[in-house]
Amino acid sequence: MDNFGFLLVYVVGILGLFYIWGPLNVFFLNMGPLNREFIARDPSEWLENADLEAKQIDDELRILGFFPSIAAAMPGSTGSISFLAYSSDISPSSAVIMVGTSPLGTRYIVEFCQIFETGSLLSLTNANTPRIFPRMSGRAIFRLPGVRNLAEQFSRFQRLCARSGFGLPVRLERGKELLRIKSLAELETAELVKRGLYSPNPSENSRRLTLYGAFYMSLRLMWPWKGILLSREAARTLSASEA
Repeated sequence: MDNFGFLLVYVVGILGLFYIWGPLNVFFLNMGPLNREFIARDPSEWLENADLEAKQIDDELRILGFFPSIAAAMPGSTGSISFLAYSSDISPSSAVIMVGTSPLGTRYIVEFCQIFETGSLLSLTNANTPRIFPRMSGRAIFRLPGVRNLAEQFSRFQRLCARSGFGLPVRLERGKELLRIKSLAELETAELVKRGLYSPNPSENSRRLTLYGAFYMSLRLMWPWKGILLSREAARTLSASEA
């Protein structure tokens, strides 16, 4: 075997181990409660303890007519997520700032959400990660990875809602956003159990990814699929929300 052949085998072997070890690591470490627990927090306190980036996002949302409604935290097995939900007097939509902390650092996500009379949900997020769950009926989740212009994000979100075909938008009662988020999370978990991605353990009120679920989700976050999927989702969003 010449040097090139040896190098090729070596690289393929390393990549193979990478694609196997990553999902297996997730499979063994990812465990959480069957029913996610949300710890309510005071919105004013949330903002007081927020860093400069979160406060800048808050300022931009206020300019768009959104004001803090309720805050909560959701602990996890490898990190935690806290969020601040916003409502508006001039729009039936909601907005959420999500702050995720993990050993890899802190990330900020802004998502605009709309519930419709049919029970359907449409959202537009600037998360810099691709969709890791299978598509679900009645849920349309669009992505503009890393977008920083919240006015543009909201404008595109409004066009997506108008073109969704989901019917009339429904305004959530102010302060009830947490209940809606919890309900959606439980429906999502039930659907993932049904599809074989999660394995529940009701006696311990816990659930974990199945081996299939670990590989399905992990590979979508790994090179080169992550970049490919993000590009496709961004193109889909831009095409569907053009003025």
